[in-house]
Amino acid sequence: MNGDGAQQTGGQPPVAVLFMGVAMPLFLGMMDQTIVSTALFDISESFGSFDQVSWVVVAYLAANAISAPLYGRLGDAIGRRRMMVVSLAVSMLGSAGCMLAPSFLWLVIARAVQGLGGGGLIALAQALVGQSFEPRKRARYQGYLATVAMTASTMGPVLGGFLTEAFGWRAIFALNLPLGCVGLFLIMRLPPRRRPIDDVQINSFSVALLASTLLLLIGLTVPGLGTLQCPILAAALLTSAAVLAFLFFRHESRTHCPLFPAIFLRDASIRMACALALFHGALYVSLFTFVPVYFSAMRGFSSGQAGLLLLPVTIGVGIGSLLTGSLVSRTGYLTVFPAVGLAVAAVLLVGIGLYTPHLPMVALACLFSVVALMLGTVMGVVQLVVQIGAGDRMLGIASASVLLTRSLGASLGAALSGLVVMSGATREIGFSSMFLLAAGFAFCAALLAWLTPHGRIASERAERL
Repeated sequence: MNGDGAQQTGGQPPVAVLFMGVAMPLFLGMMDQTIVSTALFDISESFGSFDQVSWVVVAYLAANAISAPLYGRLGDAIGRRRMMVVSLAVSMLGSAGCMLAPSFLWLVIARAVQGLGGGGLIALAQALVGQSFEPRKRARYQGYLATVAMTASTMGPVLGGFLTEAFGWRAIFALNLPLGCVGLFLIMRLPPRRRPIDDVQINSFSVALLASTLLLLIGLTVPGLGTLQCPILAAALLTSAAVLAFLFFRHESRTHCPLFPAIFLRDASIRMACALALFHGALYVSLFTFVPVYFSAMRGFSSGQAGLLLLPVTIGVGIGSLLTGSLVSRTGYLTVFPAVGLAVAAVLLVGIGLYTPHLPMVALACLFSVVALMLGTVMGVVQLVVQIGAGDRMLGIASASVLLTRSLGASLGAALSGLVVMSGATREIGFSSMFLLAAGFAFCAALLAWLTPHGRIASERAERL
């Protein structure tokens, strides 16, 4: 196969070595997206910045989105294991900066550095697993990987709440340092790249256009900037982002070294799956950023208690991912599972949004658990659809494209949800409106899953490029 890994030389590392080598970095990258959610209230009290606190989440997700394509492209060319080491080192540097942050601005900048590393951890982990198994078998392992990823994201608030209550919010960033060292040890056990380094050039103009577009789109909805309260400013930002996006795609189609190969613009299944990842990211991160805040602000629970209330959600996401991976492996069907699952999640979220003040905590926790079970049907399928469409030589950039769109959706979802919560006439109305917004994300994602062309893996062994 074409990629770094033992299959390039005719051998294959033991599955346990391969899986542990990618699972720890992936776990760390995904956990960092949500571990701060139960600490946001404490962080805002430390720095007196409750109306700006969403920046702590948005900075990480935006940096994730910008860096993922670079790691994916370089990983395909010079080695995915090598780039995984680089991304983990950058992530640990950002974590240390967050732990030592003397001001809110410092914290936001350090979170951005942490996100620049996290983009590689997630994208390269998916690519390393993708290169090692044929599509039907890959579905099972992508299901395992999706379980690790989603469990990490939903365990983040639980662990973050416990650490914040016991040791203060800085402890959640200190935890990343020993975990990062373990990750480095496991990554180095993976076989090194054996085939020659590809001659790849990263087009700096493409990177600048993409980064500028993403920053404008994210800046459009970040609470505290006031853009959505100022229609002229919002229209100017949106128009500028649209022009930059047009220039990016035009430049990509003409340059001899595009950041995203032409197949990413031509293949309908890749385009639809990435759009699905965008709405899923918006849904997932908006919910699991603000649900713990809701438990603390409206129901009076401490940070630790709010985190524990998300344990059923963690279990639901894990079960959903495992079941979906197994079903795809057995049946070959792909997008039908997220199409149905997301439709169910949307209906439940409408109910939660309409009746939030009247729902007892037990009922609310059960409803969120079912929603989480449905959310577990998505990301393993999306990764498989995009990887099959892109082919083995582009597994890194394929996985990165999913992360890019999911991270962009997550950034916009977190920012929009924060804006909705803050702009409600009361906090109760704000949170109810946020749940209805999440239902809208789920409906859009369900429709995209239904319309994605790649509905089934036709055979046990897909054609290798």
